[in-house]
Amino acid sequence: MTEFIRLVLDSTVAKLGLESYFPGFQTAVDAETVAIEVEHGSMFTEKIDELIVLREKYYGAYLKLIDNGLDHFDQTVVDAAKLLERLHTKYSLILHKTKAEKMTDFANLSGELKKPEYADAVLKIGAVVWTAKIQEINDLCTVHVDSRDKEGSVRPDGNVHDARMVVDSIYNTMIERINASVIMNGQADYAEFIDQLNLKIENLKNTMAQQQGAKNSPVATATPTA
Repeated sequence: MTEFIRLVLDSTVAKLGLESYFPGFQTAVDAETVAIEVEHGSMFTEKIDELIVLREKYYGAYLKLIDNGLDHFDQTVVDAAKLLERLHTKYSLILHKTKAEKMTDFANLSGELKKPEYADAVLKIGAVVWTAKIQEINDLCTVHVDSRDKEGSVRPDGNVHDARMVVDSIYNTMIERINASVIMNGQADYAEFIDQLNLKIENLKNTMAQQQGAKNSPVATATPTA
């Protein structure tokens, strides 16, 4: 529809006899665009999901370091690993919780690991970098969640189906108006516009056919020049 708008503007609204329809159509297309953006969701959600995968990957590496420490030849490392293992039992269900609960638990775990007795144990098993990375990613998740919530609070509601019904109705009316003008005034003044519009519609149909297994949605076309 944005391509249709561009073609109409290039050919001039007045020439096509669409003065009474075009402003409402532009508004309807703008509303549909907003609805599509709402339906697709926030970019922050994708970032959060990517960070969660990394956080849990690094948490898995941290747990492996604890396991390795339990089998270490140095008894001080073994003791450190046992201390961290006992702490881990407190968070044994952390990966089975909701995203919000996980963020809270990882924040609490990071706080506990900074306590002197645990910080020394983390150092002994060689997990300082990993625990720091887990906290860093968890903090970033929290920031993105806050940003997403703020974005959602000001984002307008939108329903793609309802918006598209309005757009399609006005579009079809304008096509009928153009076709009527062709019948009344001849094709000469409209030929270039119609050729370009039908070419774009054909390209759209081909794209949709590839994406949907050759199931083309009906799109109104202007009167052919032949």
